[in-house]
Amino acid sequence: MRYRELNPVRAGRVTEPGAYPGSIYRRHALGESGPKAAGLTPHPEYLKLGQNDPERPHAFRERFQTALASA
Repeated sequence: MRYRELNPVRAGRVTEPGAYPGSIYRRHALGESGPKAAGLTPHPEYLKLGQNDPERPHAFRERFQTALASA
């Protein structure tokens, strides 16, 4: 999940993952909803981040505190 969300940032298209129009970052990290989020089933890896909804966004945000290793 983190790799996909950071691709637009690494490409220089946006400065933060939540700014990219196709990003799920705002939904998963901030709990925001909207027309694009309606009816979406959470990814199984996201569900593994915590036992409940308050835990998951926190754990998701924590994953973005460190940079990805360069290839």
